[in-house]
Amino acid sequence: MVTVNNVRQVQAALDWSEAEGVRLIIAGSGDIWRAGAELAARQVPVIYHNTYSLPTRADDPYDAAYTAPNKLFEAGVLFCFAHTWEPAFIRYLPEEAGRAAAYGLPRAEALRAVTLNPARIFGVDDRLGSIDVGKEATLVVTDGDLLELTTHVELEFIGGRQVDLSSHHTQLYDKYRSKYERLGFDVGTR
Repeated sequence: MVTVNNVRQVQAALDWSEAEGVRLIIAGSGDIWRAGAELAARQVPVIYHNTYSLPTRADDPYDAAYTAPNKLFEAGVLFCFAHTWEPAFIRYLPEEAGRAAAYGLPRAEALRAVTLNPARIFGVDDRLGSIDVGKEATLVVTDGDLLELTTHVELEFIGGRQVDLSSHHTQLYDKYRSKYERLGFDVGTR
């Protein structure tokens, strides 16, 4: 895996992988979408991160980072989303996909980019990434569309075992919600 931020770095990584004879995964953002045709031709997948990025070039439109995933898709590049390399930011993956869908990426492709495509990129799609007979039961259950900001995860399963979703945040939420309910305030729903 090589992290890049511009099309020149993509080309250097492609040249290096060809010279060394290694399988390459490109990770990054910026204007890497400009190398989409070559990435697709060489079947090099992309882990696209941070649609919050500013445009790389002065003449790029304001939404260059938002539309980049669709440009990769249209070029035929297998890609998935990552926000940053920090594990704490994994919760933003549906938001990254939702933003790309709002800027042209088909919703089905946006969903694949946070489910099946990462499994394909890392070669574990025989076990993960979709709900099929014989695959691990690793999934989330939400109260709405996974790509919408207002959606909440209700249940999570990893390897068929339910994950406890409680945290200090949820405990405080429940504590103060019940307090204000006891005082007669209408607290609504999440």
